[in-house]
Amino acid sequence: MLQPHFFPILFHHTDYPFIYHWYLKQKWQKKIQLCCIVLINILNNAKDALIYNQIENPWIKLSLESNETTVLITIEDNAGGVPEDIIPHIFEPYFTTKHQSQGTGLGLYMSYKIIVENLKGKLYAKNSLFGAKFFIELNKESYV
Repeated sequence: MLQPHFFPILFHHTDYPFIYHWYLKQKWQKKIQLCCIVLINILNNAKDALIYNQIENPWIKLSLESNETTVLITIEDNAGGVPEDIIPHIFEPYFTTKHQSQGTGLGLYMSYKIIVENLKGKLYAKNSLFGAKFFIELNKESYV
């Protein structure tokens, strides 16, 4: 029987009024939906890594920061990170480290296409002290 897995997701933000204003602008609803697809995909990958690596006290941290021109969303976990030789390939189509029955290698590829081509932003990943950390940079002027 499959056991449910629960992980704390820590949320930190510095610009709630911007998020609220962005959400209320109906013409941006499609862009918000696309951004949510990317966030869910990255969160699911973090969850999978935490389960696979059997992390004792797992967590996922979602942060949002902004300045005059940029919104930065980061998603970080404590699953140990991605091997350095793999990071350059994670956004390539059909690239996966999961078993064939668990992944197609299209999730991060499609996330990259959504952020870069549809939302005109940047998506990249680095290892932190704890695990993988994904960065989504969006130009604030494009959404206000």
